[in-house]
Amino acid sequence: MDLDNANPLPLCPPLPDSPLASPNPKKVCSVSLEENVSNADILNAIKELSSKFSSLEAKINKNSADIGTIKDNIGEMDHSMKATFVAVNAVNQRISKLESKTEDAERYSRRWTLKLLNLPEGVNETAETQGKKFLTSSA
Repeated sequence: MDLDNANPLPLCPPLPDSPLASPNPKKVCSVSLEENVSNADILNAIKELSSKFSSLEAKINKNSADIGTIKDNIGEMDHSMKATFVAVNAVNQRISKLESKTEDAERYSRRWTLKLLNLPEGVNETAETQGKKFLTSSA
């Protein structure tokens, strides 16, 4: 079988040379203007539009005022948040210093607190003097 001369089978139908017409034809707007439109009708339509525009303008002004108020509130909150952040940092630093002091005090307390059996505690005595007395008495 000669594959070079064989007609290839089309996998899909060939595309048309030009695009097909739109399936939805354009809608033609047919406006029939009445010849009998009076100036009063036009004036009434303008008044209705004017009142609608006035109400829209009032809503826009109210929204603008609300946005301004919200912007001011956000500014106040931002200032308050910054002040709170500074206060929290100061408190954290104070806590770190107090923890360090507590650790030093505990370390010092452990260094000078010795429990010796059969040695009574005296008034106004220091560990150094008691240590010297103990060592001299036991030697």
